[in-house]
Amino acid sequence: MQEKIKKLEEKKLIVAEKLNLARLDGDISENADFLVLQGQMMEILDQMSECQSLLDNSEIREKSSNQTIVELGNVVFYQIAEEEFQVEITDQIVADPSKKKISFTSPLATRLLGKKVGDSFQFQQKKIQIIGIK
Repeated sequence: MQEKIKKLEEKKLIVAEKLNLARLDGDISENADFLVLQGQMMEILDQMSECQSLLDNSEIREKSSNQTIVELGNVVFYQIAEEEFQVEITDQIVADPSKKKISFTSPLATRLLGKKVGDSFQFQQKKIQIIGIK
């Protein structure tokens, strides 16, 4: 998140410089470039504010070292039929299903949380069995 804020800060400086140049082109109320840049600046400031708010209200937690019960931060290995899968249970901000990171609020994660190795359950009409927790 801090990297994102840094990148937004860099974009803000570039847009601010362009805004200053666009001001020199005369009446800003009729300057389309100025109005577009002004909108970009507002968008950047909104994104920075949102990121800062998330940082201010977030709680840093250590990854779970519990390997007996599925918790936030665990990597869970599970089996459907004979095929094995794995997912890491994360918060909503870092969740990225394409990288096998799912939010703890997702339907699968809510079913996995609190389970132990060997537990099984039905999910979307399939039997899932937990085979490991890391």
